[in-house]
Amino acid sequence: MQSSLISILSSLLLVSALPGPNVQQGCRQLAARFPTLTFTPGTTEYNTQIINVWSQTCIIEPYCVFEPETAQQVASALGIFTATNTKFAVRSGGHMPVPGANSIADGVLVSLNRMTAKSLSRDKKVASLGPGLRWAPVYEWLYSQGVLVNGGRFSDVGVGGILLGGGLNFWGSQYGWSSSNVRNFQVALANGQLVEANANGPYSDLFWALKGGSSNFGIVTRFDVNTFTIGPITGGLIQYPYSPENHQSWVDAVAHYVEPTGGSSDVRASMNPVTVVTPSLGEVTVIGSWFSYNGAETAPAAFENFTSMDALFNTMRVSTEYSDFQSHFDLPDILDRSNRHLFSVTAMKAKAESVYLANPIFLEHAFEKLKNVPNCTTSINYALVTQNWLAASRRAGGDSIDLDPAKGGFVQMSIESIWEDEKYDAQVNQYSRELIAAFDKASKAAGLHYPFTYINEAGTSQTPFSTYGDGKSLGRLRNIAHKYDPNGVFQKLVPGGFKVSVG
Repeated sequence: MQSSLISILSSLLLVSALPGPNVQQGCRQLAARFPTLTFTPGTTEYNTQIINVWSQTCIIEPYCVFEPETAQQVASALGIFTATNTKFAVRSGGHMPVPGANSIADGVLVSLNRMTAKSLSRDKKVASLGPGLRWAPVYEWLYSQGVLVNGGRFSDVGVGGILLGGGLNFWGSQYGWSSSNVRNFQVALANGQLVEANANGPYSDLFWALKGGSSNFGIVTRFDVNTFTIGPITGGLIQYPYSPENHQSWVDAVAHYVEPTGGSSDVRASMNPVTVVTPSLGEVTVIGSWFSYNGAETAPAAFENFTSMDALFNTMRVSTEYSDFQSHFDLPDILDRSNRHLFSVTAMKAKAESVYLANPIFLEHAFEKLKNVPNCTTSINYALVTQNWLAASRRAGGDSIDLDPAKGGFVQMSIESIWEDEKYDAQVNQYSRELIAAFDKASKAAGLHYPFTYINEAGTSQTPFSTYGDGKSLGRLRNIAHKYDPNGVFQKLVPGGFKVSVG
């Protein structure tokens, strides 16, 4: 009797674990129409794709994987998903460490990794990029032609996420967000229609929404991006030996740089200052910064407060090959896909006081909240978005992010945590939420809060769209989503990621 009961319970558990009939039907139809592009568990390509994400927290096993090669195949797949009510996720580079944002359980993973076509217009002013590309081959190819696009900072990141989420970059004070430089999106809509969205055509509202609106409106199958001419670039990484005195000098340098009259006033300059701590050791592990300068100056004045400090090592140099310039930024921990990662972010006004306010709050929370997590590091990156950056985005035609340059720039307090064991997932997430809450409480009290959440570095519980346009963009984003997706396919059948339906 007992064995029979166990058998019945086991059968019930097995049935409850089986995928629903919708996804089974969706995958069957995909496999029938695209047999060489649809992969099921046990196949080599399926196994490769489910782990092809940056953070181990995002490894989820879909019912099948679909790897389209053309825009029309993407549109056809959307028709299948809509007709069968099949849930799906879309992946470009897989860099966003939000579980479910680039994979799915009981659904179809649409991996765009085969869509890597690229072309340059005859006058070299427009680069057309497939959504499956990563930035390294794009930069190498364009730099050899004497031009560049305003894309992501790290070579392993996918093209799609950056260009749909705004995009932090090296050239922002000159050209704005990465998405500001897109002049046309080819988009597969929920109804299977392929359209061209740009500033002058019938889909100009969709064009505005896609510049920052992420994956809420369709699947972008091609990005046409404005280029700019480029020559030698100065760049590198400087790391400093840690001591309390050195750290304070470095914080002073960061604070001076972010001031509108500081080093950041040079629109050709960009830097990413970071403090890394290992809480279990009670140590500040790294203080340093990546630097980039659009020009061949060996010692840009914008960085003099950093270059005058004694360094542990300094790779700053003028590069005439883009691979040499990029090598400064692609450190092993950035490229490593074997750990668990988490982002969270908030913003403060671009003032020295913001840096001085954030630094002790970060150190206190890191050492207290994560001290029992082995092999864990957590870092703060003071990523500056200048007033010139926001003005350049406005000049480029505006976007759904829609931040007013008249209100000044801001410093993004970007927190990244890296750990190994999944049993600490909840603790690291709680640390991130509490740290952001502490930042916001302190910055509001000091009159330094800047109400913006950058989507590409947002945490799982954050709501970036509610901060777009000082809260004014969300209603328009929702209207545009309903116009082009009246049945809410990208709100309901794509469950992961950040949704305009919930802010």
